[in-house]
Amino acid sequence: MDPAQFLTESRVVIVAGKGGVGKTTVTAALARTAALAGLTTLVVEVEGKSGLATLYGQPQFAYDEVVLSPGGPQGAADVLARTVTPDEALLEYL
Repeated sequence: MDPAQFLTESRVVIVAGKGGVGKTTVTAALARTAALAGLTTLVVEVEGKSGLATLYGQPQFAYDEVVLSPGGPQGAADVLARTVTPDEALLEYL
């Protein structure tokens, strides 16, 4: 299957696995591929620390989303990121 087609047809993609298996690399590649397909992409970190922030030269993500990579003139969309802790999710839900 074509990755851009897969991402266009998916609403949510979850990248999970034990430490050291390449979750950060896969997440960055998927986010970039989706953005190049014209999809605004939100990466949500739930572990509390992100190698992705370091990869993009950003401070650790916060609850409010940040732009990791702005869209470009060739139709690429933004890549956004944020972190959500269980406490923040509960407060938002209540």
